[in-house]
Amino acid sequence: MYFLGVDHFLLWAVLAFLFNYIPNIGSIIAAVPAVLLAFVQLGPATAGFTALGTVGMLLSVPLTMIVKIALQSSPDSRWVALLLASDNDEPVI
Repeated sequence: MYFLGVDHFLLWAVLAFLFNYIPNIGSIIAAVPAVLLAFVQLGPATAGFTALGTVGMLLSVPLTMIVKIALQSSPDSRWVALLLASDNDEPVI
């Protein structure tokens, strides 16, 4: 938000940090005022870029899993996939 020029970016960052501890809806609640301020202050394009941060948060897990599956398919990159594995994953042979 700093690079987009939205006012009080530090306030929105702290608010997002605190609200992310509320499961499921905390990040959405934290994003709404920041997106509304960006819309009022700088227009719909900047508000859209501000909202893509929330979309990125929601897409981060599926995209990481896609990368992990792709890395597992090649013998040369399996070591990187092992770094992304959890303790419950079976070893890739």
